[in-house]
Amino acid sequence: MSATHWDGLGISRARQESIVDRKSSTAFGRIATRFGLVLEGLIACSVALAFVLICRSIDVDPVDRVGQVSGLAGVQLRAAIFGGIILATTLLQRRFAYSPLGFDRVVMAATAGMLTAVTAGGNVVALHDTPWGLFAYFGDAGRIAEWADATVAGGSITVPHYPPTYLWLVGLYAKFRGTPTAFALKDVGIITTCLVGPVSYLSWRIVVSARRALLLALVLSVVLMDLYKPYSTLVLVTFPALAVALVALARRLSQVELRVLAWRSGAIGASFGALFTIYPGWFVWAAPGLVIALVGSTIWRAGLRRSFTFLMATLGGFLVVAGAYLRDFLGVTEEADAYFYFDTFVEPAYIAMFRGDLPGNVGPWPPPGEFGGVGLFTVGLLSAVTVALWVGRSHPGVATGALLAAGGWVIRMLLASRMFETQTVQLYPRTTSAILAALLVTASFGFFVVYDRLSELGSLSTRNRLSPPAVAVTFFALAFAAVAGSSTADRYMPSESGLGVLARYSHITPLPDGSCPRFAPGTTCTLFVPPK
Repeated sequence: MSATHWDGLGISRARQESIVDRKSSTAFGRIATRFGLVLEGLIACSVALAFVLICRSIDVDPVDRVGQVSGLAGVQLRAAIFGGIILATTLLQRRFAYSPLGFDRVVMAATAGMLTAVTAGGNVVALHDTPWGLFAYFGDAGRIAEWADATVAGGSITVPHYPPTYLWLVGLYAKFRGTPTAFALKDVGIITTCLVGPVSYLSWRIVVSARRALLLALVLSVVLMDLYKPYSTLVLVTFPALAVALVALARRLSQVELRVLAWRSGAIGASFGALFTIYPGWFVWAAPGLVIALVGSTIWRAGLRRSFTFLMATLGGFLVVAGAYLRDFLGVTEEADAYFYFDTFVEPAYIAMFRGDLPGNVGPWPPPGEFGGVGLFTVGLLSAVTVALWVGRSHPGVATGALLAAGGWVIRMLLASRMFETQTVQLYPRTTSAILAALLVTASFGFFVVYDRLSELGSLSTRNRLSPPAVAVTFFALAFAAVAGSSTADRYMPSESGLGVLARYSHITPLPDGSCPRFAPGTTCTLFVPPK
């Protein structure tokens, strides 16, 4: 199976970085050739989960700042060991050049396992020796625990439009472990966090090569990670890959066999449905851009039969998975969100970072800009997007990313412009993450287009020299994931303000029997005993 068999991105195979799978006469070779993506997923997820399990051996006081620093250093030490093993394996690529799965794909998959594992390891330290997850039994954590109980028990849910998949996962895990659902939120949250990177990598693997999928997954999952609601991040970093795959397929309707077209579009639709039942918020911001991208693909030119098959298979796949929840979601009247916080009182054009909605000192917000009041990151990102539109505006990845960003921007400003009239927020600051993700996708594909154009300038040997070696890509991904993951995890360490409040509540909330977590400050807990 070609590493880019779904892309249709307008890039000739001579210019693609994809690894050609080696044929093998062994049984394993035949299995690897047919189910290579599944094996990549197993490798990536195994590395991520193994790393998190090893981080459980770190024994520090996470409420004490010295303990936090020591714990983060312990995570980095383990990351260095894992990364060293992966890099050492990379240096032996000649020895494994004829592996059935393809050496490059093995290394990239293993590296993908580390993308958000460091962040998850930091969360293990932050919640060390407390059974509570982030924010214990308060806020959204408490409601999710209650709804998960009701979902598994077959009872009614207070808010029927809340996505059911995560509730089922939490409830079933709690039932399997024989633990309260509020305690199950800790393990499920950490596991979800460490799997965000591998899932993002696998989603991009359906459209690009292993190296490019790793870079896209790195940029999105590391930058947009949210430890409190990691399931929302998982959807955010996966949605753009499916959107690009759908638009690319729409542009190739006349080139794909009708039977293959039906199952591919149906599979993408079903995947969208699965994401929708996990967290539908990103669909709201992305819908206008995706619709325009599909309309711009001029699918009607492929003929009525093919266009109808494409649309019905995509919609059918989505409804089979998410139809029941979609009915409930659309049947609920709009709720008024009147929660105004620091991010709703600043100028609405700042989309470089989302710091959450918890009280506390976040410093000057938005941060002062160095260039006309705009930060250098934003200047660089917009410059990269401009180059991408200049050299690759017809590329499905560039066009889809840009339209997703534009659609999210319009909705953001529409909601923000009505705040004074309605005295509601309607979650408009959360479009920050959606817009940022779309711009990062656009800029990344622009980089790929520029790389391919440069490769065309030389001979085949020149192109080979231009191709970055696996060890360079692996080192960059591991190093950036390690330092960025540590920074993100540090923001969630127990403290009395900001995101650290979430973990602090996990240590000062009494257990159902009235006892305190091991590292509760002082000798007693300061909060009330939550219901059992």
